[in-house]
Amino acid sequence: MKDALPWRPPLFSSASAALHGLLFDKVAVMHYGVLAVFIAAATFVVLLTPMPGDDP
Repeated sequence: MKDALPWRPPLFSSASAALHGLLFDKVAVMHYGVLAVFIAAATFVVLLTPMPGDDP
């Protein structure tokens, strides 16, 4: 059965990289995965921040 999504959102792929690094004891993969999760979460928060020119 094919995946419901034809692409993987960045947060899912970075979380899977972090878990892969933890499970298979690959420290560099885990660190880059955790860094990617933090970057994706920070980007999400910045994009949700209302700007002064936005109308309600």
